[in-house]
Amino acid sequence: MLVSVIIPCYNSEKYLKDTVESVLMQSYEMLEIILIDDGSEDNTWDIIRELKAKDKRIKGIKQNNQGVSAARNKGIDISRGDLITFLDSDDIYEKDKVLEQVNKIKESGKRVCYTGNKYVFKNKEIEHVYNLDGKIIEYYIVDSVMIHLNDWMIKSEVIKNNNIRFNEKFRYGEDVNFFMKILMLEEVISVNKQLTKYFIRNTSSSFNFSIRENNEDNYISDFKGFIKENRSFIYSKKEIEKIERALDTFLLPRVIIQNILYCNKKFSELNDFEKDSINKFEFNLKNLKSSIKFKLLYLKLRLKI
Repeated sequence: MLVSVIIPCYNSEKYLKDTVESVLMQSYEMLEIILIDDGSEDNTWDIIRELKAKDKRIKGIKQNNQGVSAARNKGIDISRGDLITFLDSDDIYEKDKVLEQVNKIKESGKRVCYTGNKYVFKNKEIEHVYNLDGKIIEYYIVDSVMIHLNDWMIKSEVIKNNNIRFNEKFRYGEDVNFFMKILMLEEVISVNKQLTKYFIRNTSSSFNFSIRENNEDNYISDFKGFIKENRSFIYSKKEIEKIERALDTFLLPRVIIQNILYCNKKFSELNDFEKDSINKFEFNLKNLKSSIKFKLLYLKLRLKI
């Protein structure tokens, strides 16, 4: 089975060689490595050309700057693999990442697989590993399974036959939106090992805006619209109602609380939508620890009159 590894690149000269090397060193060799240079202004394209000359499995595409979602979508569109997986241009795969997931998919007959990961921040590693299989979307929504974009492997037919792509309008949350849609359609299988490393580097400034700048383009609203399309979901009507409740009472309030605190806004400065949303926050037993954390953040926000 050919595996397509899609790596969007923007000003990635500092880490790209190490990232690609982690793919070239995989114990599973039937790979197609797709590097999309999204209008870089440094030496990223020169590095991609150098890497292409090193290994025939590498493809390099150059495009005007359109954003990471457009780059990933381009990779999906040109991919030839039976399976698709993603990797950020400053992260790495462990040596057996691809092999372990391919074997798991073959053995289980499932079309979606995820693996555990390590978050690396200032030389400190935070380990995440899970063995939840089957229908896991509610666990994903409430962060009971902290699955990063790099951790997934998906049969290409699932993505392409259902026309699922990363929404290029979203300023954040595009990956969560993408994988929630996948999880509405497919049961999953897990590899109970930490096989990717996600490096948390300089804090992004992309959160410094109101989540409701554009109501229709909100990634949670978009997902709700996807649910209403009445596709062949694997969930019953009752289960879908629970999923929608988790969106309204956990994910959306949590995201808004994080954004408000990041922007250092006071409760009196919030708009009606923000106030209504965070007031709907509920404890979720699937992630009680996070529920307590965000309840405390909510109380902290209320004190900032």
